Amino acid sequence: MSDATTLLRFRHLLEKHAPTQRIFEEINAHLAEQGLFMREGTIVDATIVAAASSTKNKAAA
Repeated sequence: MSDATTLLRFRHLLEKHAPTQRIFEEINAHLAEQGLFMREGTIVDATIVAAASSTKNKAAA
């Protein structure tokens, strides 16, 4: 499992190199090869954040 520093460094690399446009173009190219196309879309940032453990599951343990 990666630690927070590794994840932060990875996120900073993504921000610096902004690969989202290239990823979107690659997906569109793949879809076009299959005879499909997208008119619009959104790439969502799935940020990982620290969170406290759920207290509702403690009673079941």
